[in-house]
Amino acid sequence: MRCGFRYAIRSMAARVSGKGSVVVAKFARILRAFSCPLPLPGKIPFEVTSSMPTPFESAQLNLQIFDLRREPVLREARAWFLNEFNPESFDQLMVTMRSDRNPSLRMVLGYWEMAASMVTTGAIDAAAFRAAHSEIIGTFAKLHPFLKELRESFGEPELFRHLETVVMATPDAEALLARRRDSLRAAARARQSKEKTA
Repeated sequence: MRCGFRYAIRSMAARVSGKGSVVVAKFARILRAFSCPLPLPGKIPFEVTSSMPTPFESAQLNLQIFDLRREPVLREARAWFLNEFNPESFDQLMVTMRSDRNPSLRMVLGYWEMAASMVTTGAIDAAAFRAAHSEIIGTFAKLHPFLKELRESFGEPELFRHLETVVMATPDAEALLARRRDSLRAAARARQSKEKTA
């Protein structure tokens, strides 16, 4: 496999700390690093620096990325992100970023940013990736309303660009994100209500 993802490994390694670095290391062993440009949102695929993978190679990478999700610390962080993390404002997002859940937040977003980079650099077929990893839609749905403010706040205009590109290339992406965001929030409220009456 010869498509580049050095940007993802370098940038996410700076954002994922502690045990999350295990995931970064595993990603680094999956592919060899070659430089590649960042894509524009919604533009998949774009020109890569080397030959495209075969369907078999693409499927292998897809399975390896899926297998990484079983890493215990990442699994717990993903469960928290999907079930409990439901910011309704940028201020709420920033409160979480300053809390003890900061490592979980960075780990989940870092994982999906790196996984998405396999698509934007041409290593994995975009449609096959989205079919196998629908969780990425729910993950990005929670970040999407605040992404512009987050980039401005950190002075990083390319922050989570791979993640954004992959998700926004989905047909009817805006409507899908809104539906997923609403359903995840409703599920969280239902769980909280059930816990109160238990």
